[in-house]
Amino acid sequence: MNELITKADDESPIDLVIANAAVMIPDCGRTEDIATVTTEIFSTNVDGVFNTIFPLLSRMQARRAGQIGIVSSTAGLCSEPMNPLYSSSKVAVMSYGEALRWIMRDYNVFVSVIVPAAVDTPMTNVPIIRNMPGHFATPEDMARVIRKGLQRDYMHIAYTAMDYWTCCVMMRDVPAAARDFYFRLLLPLVKKSGNYLIEFHPAPKESHVC
Repeated sequence: MNELITKADDESPIDLVIANAAVMIPDCGRTEDIATVTTEIFSTNVDGVFNTIFPLLSRMQARRAGQIGIVSSTAGLCSEPMNPLYSSSKVAVMSYGEALRWIMRDYNVFVSVIVPAAVDTPMTNVPIIRNMPGHFATPEDMARVIRKGLQRDYMHIAYTAMDYWTCCVMMRDVPAAARDFYFRLLLPLVKKSGNYLIEFHPAPKESHVC
């Protein structure tokens, strides 16, 4: 990845990079080995973002020009229990993007964190997600929102203000104790509804290998 990106930048300086790397339920998701599942999710969702932007950071600093969009998720507003490993990886990406925004601003490089909700892609085309309440953005609509947000140098770029602020109020902008209490009440209902998107499950007894 480093060689590919630096070669492209040598040929024509890259002025915008959008880092989007994500897996929700990995191939090894039929195992109860939490460490294995965590490693696979973070190696894609976090390291994938790093591998995309790291080759360009020093180059954009030297040029004093450039823009970076880092794709997180509304699930990245806080670690939540419905899909905890995915959301925690997106929390990491969001936090890093916010920190990088302030670092790179001194070099005239602008960083935004993209915070999409559910988007109609193959990744979300599974029954457990399709049965969840709410609407799905089309890729085209999400792309238009991202373009507009990048042009305006938004810190967070969300599909709709209502989605974003609802998630913030419910998940991020409340004390940790209140959030813990809320999720403790919510989780049994989510499990009962079948919309419990935990990333790891006990494997069949004859095999625990991914």
